[in-house]
Amino acid sequence: MSTASKSSSSGCGRYLLSTVIAALGVVAIVGSGGGGGEIESMWVPHIDPPPYVTMSPSRLTVEQGGTAVFTASAGRTLSPPTYQWRRDGATIAGATSATYTLVGANLGDDGAQFSVEVTASNGTATSTGLLQVSRLPGVVYEDSDFPLSNWTVAATADPAQNGPSQTVSRASSGGNPGAHRSITYEMPAGVGSITVFHTAASATYEPAVQGPVYGIDVQLDCSEIGGVGGAAELAARAMIEQAGRRFATDYRLICVWGWEHYSVVSQRAEEFKLVDGLACGTSETCPDFSASGAPIRLGFLTRARHGSSASPAGTNSQGIDNWKVTVWRK
Repeated sequence: MSTASKSSSSGCGRYLLSTVIAALGVVAIVGSGGGGGEIESMWVPHIDPPPYVTMSPSRLTVEQGGTAVFTASAGRTLSPPTYQWRRDGATIAGATSATYTLVGANLGDDGAQFSVEVTASNGTATSTGLLQVSRLPGVVYEDSDFPLSNWTVAATADPAQNGPSQTVSRASSGGNPGAHRSITYEMPAGVGSITVFHTAASATYEPAVQGPVYGIDVQLDCSEIGGVGGAAELAARAMIEQAGRRFATDYRLICVWGWEHYSVVSQRAEEFKLVDGLACGTSETCPDFSASGAPIRLGFLTRARHGSSASPAGTNSQGIDNWKVTVWRK
């Protein structure tokens, strides 16, 4: 065998051995000198990734005298996790479960920051949340029956010419439960999308009269309820209208078969992003939740999208039920 073939064979052997050893948690150091190539090895401890934890909600508003509940969800723990809750960095005695409840919140609790530390054999993780306390009850708007006269509809399609279209109706059954709002989309082949803005006709909050807004809670149920031909991605998001513009939260729910619940809590003005209408001027507060803000109309948006040029034409239907908005006042 030639010297070249010996070198190739030896290198291959060292590579395979290094690979096997590395898979077993060993680092192999192969000598660069002549001969067979001596191997030194040492054990390197396997390091597991640390756990993680999320607190829900990350921000919560309750009325003075109400009850605040925060829940921790831990994951990637290699042993049963332990919990410790803190308020503004100080340990809360006895608060060692996955849920922390504050009964009888008062104005002195407004702005308190709560955190939870999760500990397992593979490390610790921390998540934080903020409590807001309103001196006034929230103003509630809701609809679970959806008569068409209760709502106005507008839509934007892409492409605008020969693009997707929509029809909105009220279904008397099949909701969660009972009646629900039904949106049917006609989707042409190829890439395209349509956004439908649903605004409740009588759900208008007036900051100048009712007071500045501290935050807005929105919840609804959404489901894909039918389809023929190409499937579209169906989604729903919280939406408000003010001064001829529409704003929506970043968080969206992808609607699938079976009713799914959507909820955003204590959304501030900066968390509603412009999605329709003229751009906001540099001197404008947009949207404006202060006492000088224009009336705020409340609702939600739905969207259907084909993301691929290979998407065939099709019809897709989406259901919305149990819409509820709570406007919290500062």
